[in-house]
Amino acid sequence: MRYTLLSMEDKKRTPIHTACIQKNTEGLEVLIRLTTVEMRYKLLQLPGVYGDTPLHWSALLGYTQCIRGIADSVSSQQLIHLLRIADSDRRTPLQLAAEYNRQAAVELLQDYQTKALIDVALRYADESG
Repeated sequence: MRYTLLSMEDKKRTPIHTACIQKNTEGLEVLIRLTTVEMRYKLLQLPGVYGDTPLHWSALLGYTQCIRGIADSVSSQQLIHLLRIADSDRRTPLQLAAEYNRQAAVELLQDYQTKALIDVALRYADESG
């Protein structure tokens, strides 16, 4: 199959979805580098057949390197949003990791979520005065 960054040929999955499903961290890194921040964020939000984002797949499969790659490629505010997206069964990436007993992924997602929430709160406090 031929892919572009927006291809949805493989069951409504982007190449970023596929890289995460296959634990292809090198491919994920390349795709992240090839996209602008705005385009990357759009691609990371795109739902697959079951409403699953690349972060959902990374969490479900316990692929912590893919979780890191995604989390480190977006802003704190964007990460908070990605962590809150629910799939078609209303599960967030963190809930999937917990449901499938991916303890390392659960801890990593919790750490990223906490850091992102603190970062956003501190930025808001700085802006408020």
